[in-house]
Amino acid sequence: MKAEIIAVGTELLLGDIVNTNAPWISKALSKIGVDVFYHTAVGDNPTRIKQIVAQALERSDILIFTGGLGPTEDDLTIATLADYFDVSMISDPASEKAIASFFIARGMQHSKSNLKQALRPEDARVIDNPIGTAPGIFWDVSSKTGRQNWILTFPGVPKELYAMWEQGQDYLLESSELQGVSARVLHSESLHFFGIGESTLGEKLTDLMQQANPTVAPYVGRSEVRVRVSAKAESPEQAKQLIAPVKAEIITRLSD
Repeated sequence: MKAEIIAVGTELLLGDIVNTNAPWISKALSKIGVDVFYHTAVGDNPTRIKQIVAQALERSDILIFTGGLGPTEDDLTIATLADYFDVSMISDPASEKAIASFFIARGMQHSKSNLKQALRPEDARVIDNPIGTAPGIFWDVSSKTGRQNWILTFPGVPKELYAMWEQGQDYLLESSELQGVSARVLHSESLHFFGIGESTLGEKLTDLMQQANPTVAPYVGRSEVRVRVSAKAESPEQAKQLIAPVKAEIITRLSD
Protein backbone atom coordinates (compact mmCIF):
# COMPACT_ATOMS: atom_id res chain seq x y z
CA MET A 1 0.00 0.00 0.00
CA LYS A 2 1.53 3.30 -1.15
CA ALA A 3 0.90 6.73 0.34
CA GLU A 4 1.62 10.25 -0.83
CA ILE A 5 1.75 13.26 1.48
CA ILE A 6 0.65 16.51 -0.16
CA ALA A 7 1.25 19.82 1.60
CA VAL A 8 -0.91 22.70 0.35
CA GLY A 9 0.25 26.27 0.89
CA THR A 10 2.13 28.90 -1.08
CA GLU A 11 3.96 29.84 2.13
CA LEU A 12 5.77 26.48 1.94
CA LEU A 13 7.00 27.17 -1.57
CA LEU A 14 8.18 30.65 -0.59
CA GLY A 15 10.22 29.21 2.26
CA ASP A 16 8.26 31.12 4.89
CA ILE A 17 7.29 27.87 6.67
CA VAL A 18 9.15 24.56 6.89
CA ASN A 19 6.98 21.49 6.30
CA THR A 20 7.52 19.44 9.45
CA ASN A 21 4.25 17.56 8.96
CA ALA A 22 5.51 15.30 6.17
CA PRO A 23 8.23 13.49 8.16
CA TRP A 24 5.90 13.18 11.16
CA ILE A 25 3.18 11.56 9.03
CA SER A 26 5.72 9.31 7.32
CA LYS A 27 6.82 7.93 10.68
CA ALA A 28 3.21 7.47 11.81
CA LEU A 29 2.34 5.56 8.62
CA SER A 30 5.41 3.34 8.92
CA LYS A 31 4.10 2.11 12.27
CA ILE A 32 1.01 0.67 10.56
CA GLY A 33 2.90 -0.78 7.62
CA VAL A 34 2.04 1.85 5.00
CA ASP A 35 4.90 2.92 2.74
CA VAL A 36 5.28 6.58 1.81
CA PHE A 37 6.61 6.95 -1.74
CA TYR A 38 6.20 10.68 -2.34
CA HIS A 39 6.24 14.04 -0.52
CA THR A 40 4.66 16.82 -2.58
CA ALA A 41 4.08 20.53 -1.99
CA VAL A 42 1.72 22.72 -4.03
CA GLY A 43 0.60 26.33 -3.77
CA ASP A 44 -2.89 27.68 -3.08
CA ASN A 45 -4.03 27.32 -6.67
CA PRO A 46 -7.00 25.12 -7.69
CA THR A 47 -5.60 24.24 -11.11
CA ARG A 48 -2.27 23.09 -9.75
CA ILE A 49 -3.90 21.25 -6.84
CA LYS A 50 -6.05 19.30 -9.32
CA GLN A 51 -2.98 18.46 -11.38
CA ILE A 52 -1.30 17.08 -8.27
CA VAL A 53 -4.43 15.09 -7.36
CA ALA A 54 -4.57 13.50 -10.82
CA GLN A 55 -0.89 12.57 -10.65
CA ALA A 56 -1.07 11.25 -7.09
CA LEU A 57 -4.13 9.08 -7.76
CA GLU A 58 -2.25 7.31 -10.55
CA ARG A 59 0.77 6.40 -8.42
CA SER A 60 -0.49 6.21 -4.83
CA ASP A 61 -3.29 4.46 -2.95
CA ILE A 62 -3.55 6.88 -0.03
CA LEU A 63 -3.42 10.67 -0.43
CA ILE A 64 -2.88 12.66 2.76
CA PHE A 65 -3.29 16.43 2.51
CA THR A 66 -2.14 18.97 5.06
CA GLY A 67 -3.04 22.65 4.90
CA GLY A 68 -5.66 24.68 3.09
CA LEU A 69 -8.50 23.98 5.54
CA GLY A 70 -8.80 27.45 7.06
CA PRO A 71 -11.63 30.01 6.75
CA THR A 72 -10.05 32.39 4.22
CA GLU A 73 -10.36 32.58 0.44
CA ASP A 74 -6.98 30.95 -0.17
CA ASP A 75 -7.95 27.83 1.83
CA LEU A 76 -9.00 25.66 -1.08
CA THR A 77 -8.21 22.03 -0.33
CA ILE A 78 -11.66 20.60 0.42
CA ALA A 79 -13.51 22.62 -2.23
CA THR A 80 -10.92 21.73 -4.89
CA LEU A 81 -11.13 18.02 -4.07
CA ALA A 82 -14.94 18.11 -4.32
CA ASP A 83 -14.72 19.99 -7.61
CA TYR A 84 -12.17 17.53 -8.99
CA PHE A 85 -14.54 14.62 -8.40
CA ASP A 86 -17.62 16.70 -9.34
CA VAL A 87 -19.24 16.01 -5.96
CA SER A 88 -21.59 18.33 -4.09
CA MET A 89 -20.54 19.89 -0.80
CA ILE A 90 -22.73 19.87 2.30
CA SER A 91 -22.34 21.60 5.63
CA ASP A 92 -21.79 19.10 8.42
CA PRO A 93 -24.08 19.91 11.41
CA ALA A 94 -21.72 18.44 14.01
CA SER A 95 -18.83 20.49 12.61
CA GLU A 96 -20.96 23.66 12.65
CA LYS A 97 -21.74 23.03 16.31
CA ALA A 98 -18.09 22.34 17.17
CA ILE A 99 -16.96 25.56 15.45
CA ALA A 100 -19.58 27.62 17.28
CA SER A 101 -18.64 26.02 20.61
CA PHE A 102 -14.95 26.80 20.01
CA PHE A 103 -15.67 30.53 19.80
CA ILE A 104 -18.29 30.59 22.57
CA ALA A 105 -15.81 28.96 24.96
CA ARG A 106 -13.44 31.84 24.27
CA GLY A 107 -16.05 34.56 24.51
CA MET A 108 -15.73 35.37 20.81
CA GLN A 109 -18.10 35.69 17.86
CA HIS A 110 -17.51 33.48 14.85
CA SER A 111 -17.99 34.86 11.34
CA LYS A 112 -19.67 33.31 8.31
CA SER A 113 -16.27 32.52 6.88
CA ASN A 114 -15.57 30.22 9.83
CA LEU A 115 -18.58 28.09 8.91
CA LYS A 116 -16.94 27.44 5.55
CA GLN A 117 -14.79 24.98 7.47
CA ALA A 118 -17.84 22.82 8.17
CA LEU A 119 -18.26 22.04 4.46
CA ARG A 120 -17.36 18.56 3.22
CA PRO A 121 -18.05 16.36 0.18
CA GLU A 122 -21.40 14.71 0.75
CA ASP A 123 -19.99 11.17 0.93
CA ALA A 124 -16.90 11.96 3.03
CA ARG A 125 -16.51 11.35 6.77
CA VAL A 126 -15.41 14.05 9.19
CA ILE A 127 -12.16 13.88 11.13
CA ASP A 128 -12.87 15.94 14.25
CA ASN A 129 -10.53 18.70 15.36
CA PRO A 130 -10.58 18.78 19.18
CA ILE A 131 -8.33 21.85 19.52
CA GLY A 132 -9.10 23.99 16.47
CA THR A 133 -11.87 25.02 14.08
CA ALA A 134 -10.85 23.13 10.93
CA PRO A 135 -12.06 19.52 10.76
CA GLY A 136 -10.56 17.14 8.24
CA ILE A 137 -12.14 14.47 6.06
CA PHE A 138 -11.67 10.79 5.34
CA TRP A 139 -12.92 10.00 1.86
CA ASP A 140 -13.02 6.65 0.10
CA VAL A 141 -12.92 7.62 -3.58
CA SER A 142 -12.35 4.10 -4.90
CA SER A 143 -15.69 4.04 -6.71
CA LYS A 144 -14.71 7.24 -8.51
CA THR A 145 -11.23 6.16 -9.59
CA GLY A 146 -11.85 2.47 -10.29
CA ARG A 147 -9.03 1.44 -7.94
CA GLN A 148 -8.30 1.54 -4.22
CA ASN A 149 -7.91 5.18 -3.24
CA TRP A 150 -8.45 7.00 0.03
CA ILE A 151 -8.04 10.69 0.80
CA LEU A 152 -7.42 12.22 4.22
CA THR A 153 -7.11 15.92 4.96
CA PHE A 154 -5.63 17.64 8.01
CA PRO A 155 -4.88 21.25 8.96
CA GLY A 156 -1.37 22.50 8.39
CA VAL A 157 -0.97 23.48 12.07
CA PRO A 158 1.14 20.63 13.50
CA LYS A 159 -0.50 20.41 16.93
CA GLU A 160 -3.93 20.12 15.29
CA LEU A 161 -2.68 17.39 12.96
CA TYR A 162 -1.28 15.46 15.94
CA ALA A 163 -4.58 15.75 17.83
CA MET A 164 -6.58 14.51 14.82
CA TRP A 165 -4.29 11.79 13.58
CA GLU A 166 -5.58 8.89 15.66
CA GLN A 167 -9.15 9.23 14.39
CA GLY A 168 -7.97 9.54 10.78
CA GLN A 169 -5.73 6.51 11.21
CA ASP A 170 -8.61 4.51 12.71
CA TYR A 171 -10.76 5.30 9.66
CA LEU A 172 -7.94 4.10 7.46
CA LEU A 173 -7.49 0.86 9.37
CA GLU A 174 -11.23 0.18 9.33
CA SER A 175 -11.11 -0.13 5.55
CA SER A 176 -11.19 -3.85 4.79
CA GLU A 177 -8.50 -3.52 2.14
CA LEU A 178 -6.05 -2.31 4.79
CA GLN A 179 -6.64 -5.04 7.37
CA GLY A 180 -3.72 -7.10 6.10
CA VAL A 181 -1.47 -4.08 5.83
CA SER A 182 -2.18 -2.89 9.34
CA ALA A 183 -0.76 -6.13 10.74
CA ARG A 184 2.69 -5.21 9.40
CA VAL A 185 4.96 -2.69 11.05
CA LEU A 186 8.25 -1.05 10.18
CA HIS A 187 10.79 -0.89 13.00
CA SER A 188 14.14 0.88 12.76
CA GLU A 189 17.24 0.97 14.94
CA SER A 190 20.43 2.99 14.54
CA LEU A 191 24.12 2.43 15.15
CA HIS A 192 26.49 5.40 15.47
CA PHE A 193 30.11 5.28 14.29
CA PHE A 194 32.98 7.71 14.76
CA GLY A 195 36.37 7.96 13.04
CA ILE A 196 35.26 6.51 9.71
CA GLY A 197 33.92 8.15 6.55
CA GLU A 198 30.59 7.25 4.98
CA SER A 199 32.14 5.85 1.80
CA THR A 200 34.59 3.60 3.66
CA LEU A 201 31.86 2.38 5.97
CA GLY A 202 29.57 1.72 3.01
CA GLU A 203 32.21 -0.42 1.29
CA LYS A 204 32.36 -2.66 4.34
CA LEU A 205 28.58 -3.14 4.32
CA THR A 206 27.89 -3.44 0.58
CA ASP A 207 26.29 -6.90 0.75
CA LEU A 208 24.12 -5.97 3.73
CA MET A 209 22.93 -2.81 1.97
CA GLN A 210 21.63 -4.94 -0.89
CA GLN A 211 19.25 -6.91 1.33
CA ALA A 212 15.51 -6.31 1.05
CA ASN A 213 14.48 -7.00 4.65
CA PRO A 214 16.07 -5.78 6.86
CA THR A 215 17.39 -2.79 4.95
CA VAL A 216 20.67 -1.11 5.86
CA ALA A 217 21.46 2.52 5.04
CA PRO A 218 24.29 4.84 6.18
CA TYR A 219 23.76 8.56 6.86
CA VAL A 220 26.58 11.03 7.29
CA GLY A 221 26.23 13.50 10.14
CA ARG A 222 28.33 15.96 12.10
CA SER A 223 31.40 14.00 13.28
CA GLU A 224 29.62 10.65 12.92
CA VAL A 225 28.09 8.17 10.49
CA ARG A 226 24.74 6.68 11.46
CA VAL A 227 23.68 3.29 10.14
CA ARG A 228 19.93 2.69 10.08
CA VAL A 229 18.68 -0.90 10.11
CA SER A 230 14.96 -1.28 9.33
CA ALA A 231 12.76 -4.37 9.17
CA LYS A 232 9.15 -5.06 8.28
CA ALA A 233 7.35 -7.78 10.19
CA GLU A 234 4.03 -8.73 11.73
CA SER A 235 4.98 -7.14 15.06
CA PRO A 236 7.71 -4.94 16.55
CA GLU A 237 9.09 -7.96 18.37
CA GLN A 238 9.49 -9.95 15.16
CA ALA A 239 11.09 -6.94 13.45
CA LYS A 240 13.60 -6.66 16.29
CA GLN A 241 14.44 -10.35 15.85
CA LEU A 242 15.19 -9.73 12.16
CA ILE A 243 17.34 -6.71 12.98
CA ALA A 244 19.40 -8.28 15.79
CA PRO A 245 21.72 -10.51 13.70
CA VAL A 246 22.28 -7.75 11.14
CA LYS A 247 23.25 -5.31 13.87
CA ALA A 248 25.62 -7.86 15.34
CA GLU A 249 27.27 -8.43 11.97
CA ILE A 250 27.70 -4.68 11.40
CA ILE A 251 29.31 -4.24 14.81
CA THR A 252 31.64 -7.18 14.13
CA ARG A 253 32.79 -5.68 10.83
CA LEU A 254 33.21 -2.17 12.25
CA SER A 255 34.40 -2.99 15.75
CA ASP A 256 37.21 -0.43 15.56
